[in-house]
Amino acid sequence: MIVEGPNLRGLAEGRRLPHVYTQDPARLCLYLPGTGEWRPELRLDETMLPWSVIWFFYFEDWLESDDWKGGGKHPGDDEPFEN
Repeated sequence: MIVEGPNLRGLAEGRRLPHVYTQDPARLCLYLPGTGEWRPELRLDETMLPWSVIWFFYFEDWLESDDWKGGGKHPGDDEPFEN
């Protein structure tokens, strides 16, 4: 999911965006590819849309706390975060 607006990098005020595949444009990390969490036959209104809302919830918290509490697996991690 690519975010065209609002400008997430502007909201981050120079900080590197958390839990995204790409910074510019901001491409949200909503699922771990290759795990079957998402497949093309799944409905977007039941997967990507609610997952994006949750991502934005944690993003807004991160803006204030500078701590990503949304969990997930990041490149280089051995195990997914437990949250």
